[in-house]
Amino acid sequence: MNKTYRVLSIDAWRGRDGYTWNAWYDVGDIDADAIHWNARKLLKYFRDNGFLTQKSAGKCAIDDDQYNIVIIERSTRRPLFAIEYGVDN
Repeated sequence: MNKTYRVLSIDAWRGRDGYTWNAWYDVGDIDADAIHWNARKLLKYFRDNGFLTQKSAGKCAIDDDQYNIVIIERSTRRPLFAIEYGVDN
């Protein structure tokens, strides 16, 4: 069986210093190899699998906080989804 990591949907509040995760929800799993994919491939996976809309192309970016790979809105830096890989890293 392949190792997987949880995919989280993020509910975040904006503050003076950026966004704070208010709540997060388990919305699926992704193969562990995904944490080594480049940003383009990772964002394509999230679009192709219904996490992001096709209209999100070019509007999202990747941020890695060394615990989660976070998909963020490029214009606001609002976190949308995360791959939680740091639980056993």
